[in-house]
Amino acid sequence: MKLHRIALLALGLALVPAVSPATTPALAAQEQKAKTPSLKVGDLAPALTIEKWVKGAPVPAFEKGKVYVVEFWATWCGPCIASMPHISELQKKYKDQGFTVIGVTSADKRNTLEKVEKMVADKGEGMGYTVAWDKERTTNEAFMRAAEQDGIPCSFLIDRNGYVAYIGHPMGIDATLADVLAGKHDLKALAEKFAKAKELEAKANSIQMEMNTAARAKDWDKMLQLCDQLIALDAAQFGGAAATKFRILAVEKKDTTTAFAYAREVLAGFGKNDAN
Repeated sequence: MKLHRIALLALGLALVPAVSPATTPALAAQEQKAKTPSLKVGDLAPALTIEKWVKGAPVPAFEKGKVYVVEFWATWCGPCIASMPHISELQKKYKDQGFTVIGVTSADKRNTLEKVEKMVADKGEGMGYTVAWDKERTTNEAFMRAAEQDGIPCSFLIDRNGYVAYIGHPMGIDATLADVLAGKHDLKALAEKFAKAKELEAKANSIQMEMNTAARAKDWDKMLQLCDQLIALDAAQFGGAAATKFRILAVEKKDTTTAFAYAREVLAGFGKNDAN
């Protein structure tokens, strides 16, 4: 039954988004190299530029000796809303340790100051932390754009000396936050970990560009090889490529025997505890 459900899921997935034929893996690698983030873990945090403090006491500057999380969100962002209870709990848990969460949001076509103020009022203690309205997306540019972060929610953890100790999803911040608050974090090690993650991301992007090209050419053998390469980089992060490989085997190559043998292999291996 599990295999059947996985098969239905996999068969419903698109292979890879199409891209322009003019884009090549080599060009993609060059573009990725040129887009090295100017804000990284280990760097001093940029200044906040806030037009209006919607909730909580204003934070004109990061104070030495205090710890901050700057979390970027929007009213239309489902994952942002889902993260709010957890962020509120962190603020409540660590409020007496010089810790402040600042939820920063910026104007876009679906996100207005009026909508933000209404959500903050409606949520009440469901948003139990400071909320700020960005000034002409200046703070977003200084943090999100500088760090080459494309998705929200995204949080930036700032230690007691004003350095960025974490960049990523707020649901994954707990362990690093606890270390930072306790003064036990190794900023150099965290910076190296972040750099390795960005390097992994660049390699994955290069493989995914090759997958785009192979999918457009319907080169299914090449696609299978690339799926394996992507999974080999980090099965936990890129294990979703297994569904693409399953679909190619079952649908494009019509080799259901191999497809289901592969599904069993995945379920017994890296996919055993992966709900996706």
